[in-house]
Amino acid sequence: MFKKTAVQILVYALSMLAPLRLTAGPDRHVVPLSRLDDVGSACSITGKVKIELREIRVETTGPYGKPVPHRIFILFDPQSGAFSWIVTIEGSATDVSVQTTLFKSGRAAFLKDNSIFTFSSKMLTLYIQDPQGHASSMDEAEQTALSSTAEFNDPPGNVDFARPPHKVQLTGLSLDFVSRPGSAALEMDPKVTDVRWDGDKQHWIITLKARWTEEVTLDADYKLVSMKKVE
Repeated sequence: MFKKTAVQILVYALSMLAPLRLTAGPDRHVVPLSRLDDVGSACSITGKVKIELREIRVETTGPYGKPVPHRIFILFDPQSGAFSWIVTIEGSATDVSVQTTLFKSGRAAFLKDNSIFTFSSKMLTLYIQDPQGHASSMDEAEQTALSSTAEFNDPPGNVDFARPPHKVQLTGLSLDFVSRPGSAALEMDPKVTDVRWDGDKQHWIITLKARWTEEVTLDADYKLVSMKKVE
């Protein structure tokens, strides 16, 4: 009896050391650990609109069965029900707001035709994420994102290929845009400070800020049309 009780106590103690998991999880290959809700803004034809943000820390099953930490970041417009999401590698085990901070400090979303498009930049490459769909609430959008990530992660290890963005190489820009002349290091990622939609020409106009401000124009299929220094 003493031995059985000791084993039960040990099992309970070990369970307390395991990472906290949320109850909402559609698949064992993607296990939610925590979530952070926030608010942000998206550009639109009529000006800025408020949107909801949610960042979820998850564990996905890796190719060898071991858990791999990832983040799922969701943008949701409560008025239209439009949402978009991305999945990224963890980045930080302690900072629960990595993707939220990155979005607010240097990325942008645009609400058009009841759909959310997202824009970001890494060095001399522009990334555009297409819309994902519609939901009645942020919780429903989360369940869709988790389920879709789980589908991508079957077989395990494919989650990093979920939701690939469009990539636009800004070949007309020199490295001076992100680094001081003569510097051996790439010093900064451009910030996306504004996005506009020219409905007459069917063009996206994206404003990037690094060592100076550059205006990038893309067509509706994200093909580079022009670039110009504006500041």
